[in-house]
Amino acid sequence: MADGAEPLWSLGPSLAFTALDFGGRAAVRDAARAAYDASVADYRQTMLTAFGQVEDNLNALEVLRRESAAQRDAVDAAKRALSRVGNRYENGAITYLNVVVTQAIVLSDQRAAVRIERRRMAASVALVKALGGGVAERGGGVGAGVSFVQVQSEKQPHGRLFSYLNQTI
Repeated sequence: MADGAEPLWSLGPSLAFTALDFGGRAAVRDAARAAYDASVADYRQTMLTAFGQVEDNLNALEVLRRESAAQRDAVDAAKRALSRVGNRYENGAITYLNVVVTQAIVLSDQRAAVRIERRRMAASVALVKALGGGVAERGGGVGAGVSFVQVQSEKQPHGRLFSYLNQTI
């Protein structure tokens, strides 16, 4: 009889200590809720920052696209001017100094176009990073290229956006 009664007598005090924990379980529950709320706030802030970065980079790409088109027009106009100046020089109407000055203008416009394209590529990389993708280097050394690592899930397909990026790069 002592063996059967002993678990019964020990059950009473353990139930009493469990029921009378003097708010300990409520404090643990409240701490867990506070930690959850802090995690949710951090997540929201992270998502807002990410959306902001994506929007900023999309806007930058659009502005740079327009800049690039305008610069391409400037390069084309400078090349046409160089052709006309070259013809005038060959006909003896102007000095070679005019040709050199026009060549310098063409070179300057071409360098500006390259700088804009470099900024477009950097904005494209920043957009891919903001979308959660990464950049992996291929090979090594000075001539190493960069390829985009496309990270897609079935829940968040970005196929249209990545096709836009491939067109702009």
